[in-house]
Amino acid sequence: MTDPRDLSQFARAISKHRGRKSTAAKQRKSLSSHKHLSLESAIAERVAGLPTAALCEVEKVNESPAVVSDRRLNIVFASPWAPQRSGVADFSTIIGIELAKLADVTVYSTADADPRASLPDGVNLEVRSVESLFASNGEHDHDVLVSVVGNSHFHLPFVELTDIASCVVVAHDTRMNEFYMALRGVGGLQELMMRTADPNAPRSIEPPLDDQIADMRLLQNAGLWEVARQAQRFVFHSPSAKERIERETGIEPVVITFPNYREPDLASISAADRLAAKKRLGFDPHRIHLTSLGFIDIRTKMSDVVIEAAAWLQQWGHPVSLHLAGSGSADEEATLLAQAQYAGLNDFEITGFLSDDDFRDYLLATDIGIQLRISSLLGVSGPLGDLAGYGVTSVASSGLVRDVDAPEYVHALPEYVSPVMVAQLIERCMLEPNDDSEREAMRLTYLKDHSPQLYAAQFLDVLRAEVARTREAEVK
Repeated sequence: MTDPRDLSQFARAISKHRGRKSTAAKQRKSLSSHKHLSLESAIAERVAGLPTAALCEVEKVNESPAVVSDRRLNIVFASPWAPQRSGVADFSTIIGIELAKLADVTVYSTADADPRASLPDGVNLEVRSVESLFASNGEHDHDVLVSVVGNSHFHLPFVELTDIASCVVVAHDTRMNEFYMALRGVGGLQELMMRTADPNAPRSIEPPLDDQIADMRLLQNAGLWEVARQAQRFVFHSPSAKERIERETGIEPVVITFPNYREPDLASISAADRLAAKKRLGFDPHRIHLTSLGFIDIRTKMSDVVIEAAAWLQQWGHPVSLHLAGSGSADEEATLLAQAQYAGLNDFEITGFLSDDDFRDYLLATDIGIQLRISSLLGVSGPLGDLAGYGVTSVASSGLVRDVDAPEYVHALPEYVSPVMVAQLIERCMLEPNDDSEREAMRLTYLKDHSPQLYAAQFLDVLRAEVARTREAEVK
């Protein structure tokens, strides 16, 4: 079942076989038919029973790293998928399609995903329910299983998959605290957060967990112990969090730079293209349009700070319009609408969930983008990559800027920031704009260096290395 000298492989074998009736039945059958033989006799008997072709196959297995590097891999890709309303679903759809151009991909997802509907001409992949992997207790006949996980309810089956199968895990969030609190309650989350490889970590939950969840800057542990340590290989996209995650889990993550997965349809973007988008959305061309994109959340994305910053700019005499391009809970939307009204913002909207075409129009029509996070532990911002890909001058939290490897027209804010500081940086962007031609050149370079095709090729290299490593361990 395993090489006893490889502790991680040993642990995976225990996870795979514990409680399995089929394994127990095979072991009972083996034991009941057991007869004592000398080691020499047993080896001689088995070798004598091998046909010549089988002996040749042993030689081929020993050459497995070279074989794996040349042939097309067969990959399980377990993930949310379009049209599910999830940024991870958007990511997996684009990357999965690019991966399917390089390998044989079978997508395992949940009922409301529709992978076949998203496929362009000439790209094919198999589609199955993720439930079938649980029915087989994680058994599959592919080269490698990839499970894409995140910190929301969408990811429950994909996180649970790591309990029963050996998976290369792609993590979209750099913390899992809210996920496990919803799944296991406060006590379960606290127990998980106390598991750490850091010898200097606190021995108790301090400050209280409610305070840590309310302000992510206080989080003493990111809750990734199980996800990272159960992974065959742990892949994520946040260089700024790499050192911390490795210190807490004892696992070195593979960091791949986050791709731009919403490339503009236009080969180049002109002022006329941006004006046309403004007209389609009904934007006043004489106002300065500020936009924050994605799911709206006061606690983690500082949506209230964005509103207050826009209010300061208006008081300083700038004709700003603020657009929160996304949706949030009904209570949060009501709170933010009341805040904007109290602040006297003349032009403010919460759009709700946007179609892809409308989302792209907001990217084109926006004058200055705003993407904030209360902590660098909150993961990569896909919308910030979108703003960069559309050449939109933006201000963003420093961790986000680093994680998407943003170009120069995306300006970094400190992690601890006030509304006035945000407003001051936006004002500086207004008064000292980038040259349009220089920004367009930087935008095209950014898209080339952060393409989904490049990401898929780098990720495939990681998978090939894992398949080769696993086969070498099996041979030993």
